[in-house]
Parts: sequence; structure tokens; C-alpha cells
Amino acid sequence: MDLELGTQNLKRADVSLETFLSRISTGKAILFTGAGFSLNTKNLNGEEPPLAKGLAKKIAELGKMESSDNLMYVSDYYLTYKSKPNLLSLLKNNFVLDEVSEDHISICSIPWKRSYTTNYDNAIELSYRKNGKNVESLCIEDNPNDYIHIGNICLHINGKIENSTLDDLDSNIKLSNSSYISADCFTSSHWFYHFKRDLESCTALVFVGYSLYDLDIQKFLFDNPSIKERTYFITREEASHEETYFLGKFGHVLAIGVDGLSNIVQKNKDAILDQEHEDYTESLVKYEGTSDHINIRDAEVERFILHGDIKQSHLDRAISITQSIPYLINRNYVKEVCEALNDGNNVVLVSELGNGKSIILKSVVANLFKNGIDTYTLEDDEGDYLSDLDVLSKINKKLVVAVDDYDKYVDLIKHFDVTKPTNISLIITSRTSEHERHRHEFTSFESKFSEISIDILKKDEVESFIDIIDNIGIWGEIASWSHEKKTSHLIRKHHAQLSLILLDLFNSPYIVDKVKQITNDLFSNLKYKDTAFGIALIETVGLKPKSSLISELSLNNEIYDGRLTNNPSFRELFKVENNAATSKSSVFSLSLIKNYFSSNYIVEQLLLIAKHLNSEGGRSYEENTVFKALLKFSFIERLLPEQNRKNNLSRYYENLKIAAPWLKTSPHFWVQFGMSRLPYKDFKKAQDYFDQAYSFAKNRDNYHTENIDTQQARLYILQCLETKDTVQAVKYFQAADDLLNSLNDDIYKFRQVIKYKEVYIHKFAGLSNKQKVAFEHSCKNFQSSVERASQIGKISINDEKTISKVIETLDFIISDIKVKR
Repeated sequence: MDLELGTQNLKRADVSLETFLSRISTGKAILFTGAGFSLNTKNLNGEEPPLAKGLAKKIAELGKMESSDNLMYVSDYYLTYKSKPNLLSLLKNNFVLDEVSEDHISICSIPWKRSYTTNYDNAIELSYRKNGKNVESLCIEDNPNDYIHIGNICLHINGKIENSTLDDLDSNIKLSNSSYISADCFTSSHWFYHFKRDLESCTALVFVGYSLYDLDIQKFLFDNPSIKERTYFITREEASHEETYFLGKFGHVLAIGVDGLSNIVQKNKDAILDQEHEDYTESLVKYEGTSDHINIRDAEVERFILHGDIKQSHLDRAISITQSIPYLINRNYVKEVCEALNDGNNVVLVSELGNGKSIILKSVVANLFKNGIDTYTLEDDEGDYLSDLDVLSKINKKLVVAVDDYDKYVDLIKHFDVTKPTNISLIITSRTSEHERHRHEFTSFESKFSEISIDILKKDEVESFIDIIDNIGIWGEIASWSHEKKTSHLIRKHHAQLSLILLDLFNSPYIVDKVKQITNDLFSNLKYKDTAFGIALIETVGLKPKSSLISELSLNNEIYDGRLTNNPSFRELFKVENNAATSKSSVFSLSLIKNYFSSNYIVEQLLLIAKHLNSEGGRSYEENTVFKALLKFSFIERLLPEQNRKNNLSRYYENLKIAAPWLKTSPHFWVQFGMSRLPYKDFKKAQDYFDQAYSFAKNRDNYHTENIDTQQARLYILQCLETKDTVQAVKYFQAADDLLNSLNDDIYKFRQVIKYKEVYIHKFAGLSNKQKVAFEHSCKNFQSSVERASQIGKISINDEKTISKVIETLDFIISDIKVKR
């Protein structure tokens, strides 16, 4: 059924009432109200709240000023020279409501996901209360992280009058010249990122009582077909053609007024509420398998290798039939994981960047489906996945829930551990570094997880990879090598790690020339270049490049523009779907940054992003994850090309503390800055920065200095190896050894011991007999510590490679001393 609009207004034959009702009934629709929404309400004076011009005249009259309808001028002058208490009283009398109409109550009976308003009044809050519901009333100065996962939020973009104080006149309430009603205060706030997230995930964005004068709409709505299709403007029936024409560029226009929307809701109330109470999942989506039997082409295989982009149907076929064209390494871990899940166990897959955990997870899901086990994957992180888990726990059959990059969803794992659904097993994945950060939480869970590190390819898996590359012909200069020689090369040079093999492949002339042709065209538009960099950075960090996050890190909104997303060069690099643009390969993204952006560009753009994200609070999970990565030396070093890396690192950290001034007193920042000097033997600067870190750490309550201590010990060892003075070398080594022995037994401490082998080879002969005995005893003590730590579970499966090197080092030293003695 189509809505019939007023004959004087813009007619929209494409506005389906059935579709509109379906979209606003899901619990995922967003309400955005403007001045027209508050018509037919009553304030404490028994009147409708005034519009901007009317408010300006009231303030001018209160201040005995010349009458003016310029709110910016009147409010700014009044706040500067007149009585603030009197102004606050005026505002409360005019914008604190004690009566709303049945139309407002009806509209607020809809299960809105979130409400935004440019109004000062409490029309939404009062209407919710009339429905027996509560709504959290907020301003943009409130920290979104404290409220974003709470239902029923009403965000007042220009401030709210109810419960306001005198201090709010200078900040929260947007009246004066410094904070006048405009889109800028919204788009520059922490809330704007979450609004863009809402644009991506909402089923409908409904503007009610909105006019051209409430906000500059072009600042926060975009010419994006997906968003436009889900956007509705409820305007007054007598709206001019100019208004409806302009708003029609951004969505569907329904010139029916507040009462018209209310009538629609009232007539369909039962259908709306019935849909609201259906028992369905929001975030956890059941995997249904695929029926596409088209054979894969070489071009698709090459795209899979370069970008990690492959149709699910091809993955399904690869685990079901023999691959006529080799394209997927059937990892041995898939069978191991499926068997563990079938036995009712929970599994966590961990790996370093780019070693294939997400593909393994997809293969596991496909394998479970083939064997008749219902599997749900977490698709919408904005949805209520905790309630979803409760819904699934009521199903009388065995299920598996799969979560990629679980570190954002630790609350789901905690909820699983508390509720203990007997019919559900979890399979989750994480990068190694993130899993280590959460390891202590897993030790407290009653639910146990089998931990599997998938970094290393088995020999037969390396051979499968070689078959794939042989078939599509992108080896370059080693193409003529025998199968055996290629296998030996990949295992020896790249330690059988897929990420290292792919990085080497991406540096081949064939790939470099191909990508260069694409980037030369795309990067001629500087905003497109910034957007491509933003996407690559997000994927390298390990996040999903949704449009909202891409927009934040690109420092522009080009990702919402069809001219970019339909650009052939852009689509060669990135896959665009479901409000995301992704290469699907973190390794390719890392290669893209290192090989196709200049060092100067990388440094300058990272600093701009850091400055944009700079805040000690209020950042979203995604923004905070990126900001933390921008502080880490190991991450920044990985992004920068080798040429002139030392100077670029120095320039980056010197300017980072200017982009984010609070870092000047952060111990963590100075540790990272010091670490950036160690590879270049700039020991004096490194020591200066570690001293800074220690100094600031002392001024912080309960700040643990293990991270600083570990790097300080590393510095002492490097200084020991560098000095020609034997006496000084012994002092440096003793200082390092004492410091390490004072620390808890963990991988970060043991990793430093690997350098003891170099100390033994280069310095041991020059030691006195007493010093040699002390050195040997230290190595034996560490040998015992490593063994003890392994026995009590302090060494994870991810650390085994490093621990093997530590054991190998200590065994070599102790055995060699014994032989020579």
C-alpha cells in the first residue's frame, strides 16, 4: 500500500506504508526530532515552547534590550552582560513541558532503538513516561561509552533545559556565539561516530518535525543510496515544495505531520507491538549454507590470495569436494576444531596478523553446517548479542556460536560462562596479542576453552599453497624452482607462516606493478587516497572497516559517496558491501601501506588521525583500539618502509606528543618512544625516555612498572654487547640480570634471555672465574624458572615458539660451558 501525500507537496509514489511500518517496528529504527515535533505541547507557562526567533525576542525583553529575532546575538550579549539565573528561569519556564499530546505519546510507543533531537524541551522524555517507559536524557557532552549499550537514549544535540544548571548555559545549552545551533557541535562530538554507526545498522531513520533550519543536514547525511532508502522525513502537511524537494534528496518525504504519523501508528499498533515481542536474534545469525555450484576462476583465486576475498560458496565446495582448481589450503586444524566442538568443548583460535584464522573459522562453520550442526555467527555488534545467546539457549538442540576477533565481545563470553547454556559451544578467534591481554580473564572462567595456535603451516599445507600459486602463475623469478625447492624455501625463510609468505609474494614485481597501476589512478584524488589509507590502517589494526570508522580515520566522508565506492580502481582494491569496504586481508593492507604510500605521508596522516582521536576518554571501542595501536612502537615500525625509518620514527613520536599533549605525562608513551631508539643503538636517548617513564609512573597510584623494567633490562643487555669495556659490560649485564630476576615469570621476561647467547659468545671469555660461575648459575636459574612456569600453565601455546628459543639458548650455554670446562 502506498501513502497518499498532499497534492501541494512532493508526491512520493515509492513510499510503501507496509515497508515503512515494517522498518519502524524492528526495534532498530532511529527517531530524530526537530522543532515541529514539539507543536501541541504545553510548557510551565501553559504555552507551546517558542522557536528560535520567538526565544530571541523573549530573551531581549527579559534583558530590556532592543527587540531582535537573532538568537545568536541576543543570547551572547545577554550571557555576557545580564543575569544568568534569570535566563535559566526563563528557559525552564519555556522548555520544561508538563503536557504532551496523544500524538507524541503514540509516536514514542514505537520501540525506537535511539532518539536524537535538536530541541531543548523534554517532549520525548515526557512521552516515554506517559507510555510507562523511562528514557535516558543526555547531552553531547556526556560520554557515549557510558550509555551507548543502554536502550532508550534521547540525545539532545543542542542541550536540554530540564534539570539544567547555571554552568550548562556556558557549555551544554547551545545558545551563544561560541556554541550556536549548528551541525558542527554534533559532527565534532564523540556521539557523531555512534550516529554514523546507527546510519549503518538502523532499519529506518525517521525525522519528525524537521525543517531546513534545524541543522545543516548535508553535514551529517550523505548521498548514499543505502542510507537514503531507509530515511524518512515526516513534515507538516503544508510544507513548501522547496522544503520537500530539498529533503527528498536525502530520503522519503511524508508530508503528513506529527498527527499523521500518530494515526499510522495507532491504526497499526498491534502489528508493531507483535513484531517487537517476537523471539528472534539480532546479532547472532544462523549460517544457512550456499547452493552456488559455479567453479572458481583463476582471477577469483588471485583476488583471494591478494585480498582474502572469496565467496562463501567456494569455501563450502572446497570442504565438500576435491578442488579441480587449487585455491584453498584445507588446514588440518579445521578437523581438530570440529571434533572438539562436536564433543561439547569450547575453542579459541589464536594467530598473529594475517595467518588465516578468519578463513579457518569460516571453514569450520561450513564444515559444521555440512554435518548438520546449526551454527550462528556474530554479524551485528550493535545488536543485543547477550539476549541472543539467551534466546538460543532455549532451543532444544546442539548449537555452535562463532565469534571472530572476540576481544570486543568479552562480555558475551562472560555471559556464556555465567549462564552456562548446555546446548551451546563457542568457537572464538583473536590475534595473539589481544588474547594475551585477556588471558587472566579466561583463567577465572568456569567454562574451559581449548586453545589452538594456527600460525604455522604443516608441510602438506605449504605444498598445497605452492600448488595454488603455481596454478595462477604469480611466483615471479622463482617460478622455475622445483616443488621441493619452493617448499624448503617457504619453510626455511618464512618459518612456514602464511603471513610472511604472503608479504614476500606481495613484494614480487608482478604484484607491485599491478597494484601500482591501480593506486596511481585512485590516489590522484587526495581524499580517495586518505580513504584507502584509512581502510588499510583499520584492517592492519585488526578491526572491521565499517563506513563509520572509515569516515572517522579518513577524516572525510568520501566513503559514503557512490563516486568513490563505484570507482573501478577502488573496487579492485576493496570489496564494498553491507556498509563496509574491506580488502579482507590484513597482510595485503599492511603491504599496501608500506609499498604504496610514502613515509612522509604515513607519518603525517597517522599524526592527523592521532590528533583527531586525541582524548583521554569518550572514544568508542574501535577508536580506542586504533589510538592504542598508534602509540605502540612495534605497530608503527611495521607500517614504515625501511628507508629512513629511524628518522621517521623519531619524527613521529616527537610530534605525537604535540598531537596529543597529555601523552607527555604518560609512562606508556615514553616507554614506546624509548623502544623506538633501541634498534638504532641510540642508547642515551632510550635511557632518557625510560627515566621519564619511571618518573611519571611513580606519580601514579598502583602503576606497575613491569613493562618499563623489561625494556630497561633489554637496554642494559644491548649496552653490554656494544661496549668494549669488560668491566662496564659486566655491570650492564648484572643490572639486566638482577632486574629480570625481580620480575614475575612471563613471556616478556623470558624473551630477553634469548640475548644471553650473544652475551655468552662475545663476552664470557673476558669474565673472571667468579663472574663466569655467576653467569652459569643465572642461566640455570632461568632454566628452572621456564620449566616451572610451563608446569603451572604460565606459558601459553602462543608462546611455545619463543620459549623454545629461550630453552635452546640456555641449553646451548650450559652445555657449552660444561664441555669447555
